[in-house]
Amino acid sequence: MKNLVILPTLLKSMFYQGNWNITNMQGTGFRWLVKDFFKNNNTKLPSDFDLSPIYYFNTNPYLVTFILGLLLKETQMRGKIGDYDKIYASALAALGDTFFWHSLRPFAFFISLWAILINPILVIILYFIIFNLFNIVFRVLGFYYGYTFGANVMQLFNKIKFNKWSRIYDGITTFMAGVVIAYVINHYISDSIHVIKSVALFIVGIIVSKWVRGPLELMIVTTILGVLLLFGV
Repeated sequence: MKNLVILPTLLKSMFYQGNWNITNMQGTGFRWLVKDFFKNNNTKLPSDFDLSPIYYFNTNPYLVTFILGLLLKETQMRGKIGDYDKIYASALAALGDTFFWHSLRPFAFFISLWAILINPILVIILYFIIFNLFNIVFRVLGFYYGYTFGANVMQLFNKIKFNKWSRIYDGITTFMAGVVIAYVINHYISDSIHVIKSVALFIVGIIVSKWVRGPLELMIVTTILGVLLLFGV
């Protein structure tokens, strides 16, 4: 495999969607990433790459590096990008949104919640460690596997059965939710009001974790932590 230079682009990929807008979504930031990644790897942008200000692009930000690696490989092999940026943006958006937004966030929430038994502040720290572990690993490996597989990168996701990960993590989350609620009921068995409040709180936690989209993890966890402390859990 080619020794890819990824560090500068990896750091920029953390906030490339910061200029998201209704006109071209992540297009401006992604175009910036492509230029940077190609330049760092001594590859000239192909003539068919859209450099217009309204270049449209939108995908799951945690999987964007797979597309960068793919585009570099195809450009070096064929001298053009074609429609790969659009095709794989949609495919990876569907896979990434299902896993990262709808499954990993509630999973990280319920795993982290046990840290409250030690120190409430650890809930936030552990949540970010769990969630961002997946974030960083996928971003780093995306460059290499995108470049290795090229236009066949979806074979990788099929091999690891990525489309089934959400179901597995949802199952673990459901189990953990039951364990947490059982613990709360046992802990507050003498106070039915506390039991009702606690169960309601965890249900709200599930809903918030699954339905609020965007980079709001810190706000979500901070809010839930505040409510926990308010209820005296």
